[in-house]
Amino acid sequence: MKNPVARIAHVSELSAPLQFATDTLSLTALPMLRVVQYSGPGKLNSDDLFLNLGGLHSAPRTTHALNLTDDRATTLTTAIQQAARTNKNIYRTLLSAAPVWTWQANPATTLRLTAGLLAVSFERGGEGQYTDYRQFSAGPDLSYAITAQTQLFSSAQVSRFETPSTDDSTDSLALQGGVIQTFSDTLQGTFIAGWNFSRLEFLTFPAAPLPGQPAGPNARESELSGGALVDFELEKKFERTTTTLAWNRSFSPSSQGSRQLRDEVQAKGIYAVSDRSALSLGMTFSNQYQESLQQSLPGNDPVQQLYAEGAWRYELLRNLSAEAGYRHLLQMQGSRVETVGYNEVFFGLRYAADSLRYR
Repeated sequence: MKNPVARIAHVSELSAPLQFATDTLSLTALPMLRVVQYSGPGKLNSDDLFLNLGGLHSAPRTTHALNLTDDRATTLTTAIQQAARTNKNIYRTLLSAAPVWTWQANPATTLRLTAGLLAVSFERGGEGQYTDYRQFSAGPDLSYAITAQTQLFSSAQVSRFETPSTDDSTDSLALQGGVIQTFSDTLQGTFIAGWNFSRLEFLTFPAAPLPGQPAGPNARESELSGGALVDFELEKKFERTTTTLAWNRSFSPSSQGSRQLRDEVQAKGIYAVSDRSALSLGMTFSNQYQESLQQSLPGNDPVQQLYAEGAWRYELLRNLSAEAGYRHLLQMQGSRVETVGYNEVFFGLRYAADSLRYR
């Protein structure tokens, strides 16, 4: 890390969780304002707004759910780990909707139909790094309980990823299957694997012409790509501690002739110090690689990230708790060994209102 600079930030969060519930209907709302003020350059400051809405309706054998999200936050808040970029701090607006229909065919068989709509846009100033995009997905998943301890799982998901400004797109089919196993009252594991099939359509740009020669025309190309998907998780419970170990391999279509391949290993634990106090620790290591299908695209440099977080929470009153903690991110990119890191110490108060129930 060259010439590291220490900055002190004041982070304030204000949220008001709300819930309306009956015996068959539950509605939730979680609006939150997050204000970050740095002692250094004003370009790091942010006023982030998050709004999450949820609804769940239950019937004897079916449930209908819908989650809506509307966020306006900076890229340093939302995309530092997903996009592995730290030299831009511009506002990102995200709108999403995720409906889910679940049918309990019998005590052992459950069918779910899921869908997703996602639209992300960035303010001007992020050209060349961030591109507006849309994503649509849908598909079924089926679970079947062989025994009380063993549950089989399978899913098929189709999705389309588009970047309107470049008229590029990625169509994908993800097939997965596996098992959810309860080994004992305190140990449970999830083992799911599959394959991602993708077809990318993108605009190619010709190589720079020699002096005196005209530039060649742009052309549209199509490529097929694919790769393995992995979702592995073990959860172990002790008298006061719950620990989780997980490994996830995923593909994020970025269109424009490339995809982001990501491996992530995560370990976390929660220790109940007392009935009113708890400690949490977590560590995530990820390796992200941009798979480029055309020579004109930059990238192909792997990015490694190490993220660690520890926090202590204490319940002051029935609905009010205090929290203090520490976060650390270390990012290393490519053969040039570009290293970026930050450390954050935070303190906060959290208030959660009782659910509003209707009879």
